[in-house]
Amino acid sequence: MYIEIKNNVDAILQLSIQSNKALYTKLRREELGMCEAMEWLMKDVLDEREERGKEIGKEIGKKNGMERLKDAIMDIRGGLTDSDLKKKYDSETLKMARSIG
Repeated sequence: MYIEIKNNVDAILQLSIQSNKALYTKLRREELGMCEAMEWLMKDVLDEREERGKEIGKEIGKKNGMERLKDAIMDIRGGLTDSDLKKKYDSETLKMARSIG
């Protein structure tokens, strides 16, 4: 019975979205937000996606930061002038790169 109800609800939502796609798109673009009922229905999914997005962002940030630090170390070892280093890297990256070597 549950699966039948779920399928009916899904069918109704799909029909509603297809019939009102332009309206839904306009509402989303105008940042009027979801209605409270839809937000409540989707809360767990939205929370999981937000958390996963944060995790991915942290992973990308770490990777980019490590690559930048590695590049700074190579430039220091390669003899890039202090003036050029300051143009290319922020002070925190240079401080870390110099401490590593």
